[in-house]
This record gives sequence, C-alpha cells and structure tokens, in this order.
Amino acid sequence: FRRVLFRSSSSSWNMLGSVTYNVFSWVGYVASNLNVHRRNTNIMFYNCYALVVAPPLDTSGMAGSASQMFYNCNALQSVPGYDLSKATNTDYLFYNCYSLTSVGPMNLSASTSAAYMFYNCYNLSNIGTLTTPNVANAYSSFFGCSQLSNVTIDTSSVSNASSMFRSCSSLVTGPTLTLNKVTDASLMFFNCYAMASIPSYTTSNLANAYQMFYSCNSLATITSFDTSKVTTMYQMFVNCSELNNLPTLDTSNCTNTVSMFQTCGALTTIPTLNTSKVSNMSSMFN
Repeated sequence: FRRVLFRSSSSSWNMLGSVTYNVFSWVGYVASNLNVHRRNTNIMFYNCYALVVAPPLDTSGMAGSASQMFYNCNALQSVPGYDLSKATNTDYLFYNCYSLTSVGPMNLSASTSAAYMFYNCYNLSNIGTLTTPNVANAYSSFFGCSQLSNVTIDTSSVSNASSMFRSCSSLVTGPTLTLNKVTDASLMFFNCYAMASIPSYTTSNLANAYQMFYSCNSLATITSFDTSKVTTMYQMFVNCSELNNLPTLDTSNCTNTVSMFQTCGALTTIPTLNTSKVSNMSSMFN
C-alpha cells in the first residue's frame, strides 16, 4: 500500500474474506493492482469519504455481492472500468458519490439487482457501457444524476424500473432501452425536465405508470406506447407543459387516471380513451 492515511486504529483488511469498511480516510491511490480474486467486495470502501481516485483492482474472479462497494465515498471523482462479471448484487454501488464525474465501462453480467447504483451522483456526466443482461431490479439506479446526458445499459431483464432516471435533468432524449419485461415504471422519468423526446419503447407488460413522466416540461411528443396492461396512470403526465401529441393509449385495464394530464396546456387533441374500468378521474385534465 502507498499514500494511505489511517485515522482509525480499528481499521483492518481481512484478505480471507471481504474487506472491512472503517478505513475511512484514504487519500489518492490506495493500492496498486490489488488482487481481490474470489473475494467479496461488499462494503469494501464504505464511507471512505476522502478517497479521490479508485484504485486499479483485479475483480475478474470476484463472486458474491459488490453492494455498497463505494457507498458514501463523497470525494471520489473517477473510477476505472471494473470487471464485476461474477458479482450477483450491485445495489448502492456508488451511492452518494456526489463528486464522481466519470466511470469506465463495467461488466455486471451476473448482477440481478442494481438498485440505487448511482444514486445522488449529481456530478456524474460520463458512464461507459454497462453490461447488465440479468439485472431485474433497477429501482432508482440513476436517481439524481442531474449531469448525465446519456447512458448505455442493457435493460432486457429489468422488471422494476421505478425512479430509474428520476431527476436526471440533463437527459435531452430518453435513452435507448428494452422495456418489454418492465412491470413497474412509476416515476421512471420524474422531473426529467430537459427531455424533449423518447424513442419507441416496447412496454407490453407495463402495469404501473404512476407519475412516469411527471414534470417532463420539455417533452413534446410520445411515439407508440403499449399501455394495455397498465392499471394506474395516476399523474402520469402532470406538468408536461409542452406535450402536444399523444399516441393512442389503451386504457382498457386502467382504474386510476387522477390528474393524468394536469397542466398539459399544449395538448390540442386527445385520443379516444376507454374509461370503462376507471373508478377515479379526478382532475384528469385540470
């Protein structure tokens, strides 16, 4: 190890298992090519709030959880590409790393959950390709990444996309995503106020569209959108003040359309909506 500063006598490394997390004041490079082969990196750098640059790590054989690996590393600015292809859980991976500006490409091919992965990384502007073919839970993955303008991620297995891009206020175009397994897209693009358009998404299994596009102030048009299984569209388009064109929406199974188009002042036409199962339409066009 080199250029390492310890402030806690209780700090320790357990090289036979996972790395304990009270080593909270590292500065600069922590280690050169540290080999964590076959180790669990869960909470490895948890609360290392003075760590600026993530070390190069051989993580290619790391199995188990990588959850909270860099949790609350507030000073962390850059991370190289890591091979976490055997890590099964990447929840909270960079949670609250609000100084982070760039992350290299990451192989997360075994991970099934990436909830809160980049939560509150509000200076993050560049992410390499994320290989995530098995992630089912993407809840709040990029919540609060307000400088992020684009991301390449495999969502082919995602079922929970709730709040996935919430408050990503620099997104101008919705990212290209495969959403055919998504059942919950509530708050998915909540407060993405710069997003002017979205690509055509396949949403054949979508059930929950609660506040999905809430306060997407710049969104002007939406292309084809399968809502045949959606049961709630509560506040789905609230404050989409530039929205002027809607595709045909299948609302045959929807029961709640409260405030669905509230403050959508630019809408000139509304397609025919089947409201036979809707029990509450309060403020639907208010």
